[in-house]
Amino acid sequence: MIDHRRLQRTLFRAQMDPNFAAEVFAGDDPSLALIREASRAGIRADPRGTRRLQVLGNATLEFRLSLAGCDDPRARLEGFASSVEFHAAIEADRPLPLAAGAYLCRVLADQAWPSALAQLELALAEVRRKDSGPTPPAGHWQCASRAAVIDLPVGTLARAGEIQAALHAGQACPANPIDPSEHRESILVYARPGANPWALLEAIPEEVNEAIAALFRTAEQPIDAQALESFAAQFDATAADLLPLMHEYRAEGALVLGD
Repeated sequence: MIDHRRLQRTLFRAQMDPNFAAEVFAGDDPSLALIREASRAGIRADPRGTRRLQVLGNATLEFRLSLAGCDDPRARLEGFASSVEFHAAIEADRPLPLAAGAYLCRVLADQAWPSALAQLELALAEVRRKDSGPTPPAGHWQCASRAAVIDLPVGTLARAGEIQAALHAGQACPANPIDPSEHRESILVYARPGANPWALLEAIPEEVNEAIAALFRTAEQPIDAQALESFAAQFDATAADLLPLMHEYRAEGALVLGD
């Protein structure tokens, strides 16, 4: 029996990656005989690479900041189509934007600011796609599945804002400043609930202090009133001091309180 879905995926990969196409035509996998019998010119039919660039552009749309700030945005964009992340995502039917984020985190690892921005944008892309997750037991607080705390070089959010402002104004990306120090800032990323089930959720990055970062990490597992009181005591506070802010985060979708 022909696996039509596999054929479709393989054809798409061949259209996006000429090197992969060459491997398919040189191989002898009987399940791919239909593709090998097809016109090679037909598979390559994409005048000026327009469709290919459109697909890659859509897949990397959520990574505009890291691409804008890296050494060769066009080469990095086109390199995604031949990456292990791209092919693995197509094979496993996983979201291409998440594969693009993993790819950029890997290939930009030696560029301090673009690497930090890629990590930030990947975290945002991930929380946008999370489901609502389970509800904790009654009276327990828990970090929402659509929220996470990440540690990035100090100045990452400022650098993101600088590039975003330039892109919005139609200006060139400002040159990367000197490499960041080893100091890190804790950034809470979370997605707000949305009314449209088909639209990507709005994702928010927010720098948080040590106590809030620790709270979200502690709340990765449900915490009850007693555990919250013990946590607050570590920061010379009480649960009552934390609850107003926690309810704000609950309204934003970053924390969940079991009914």
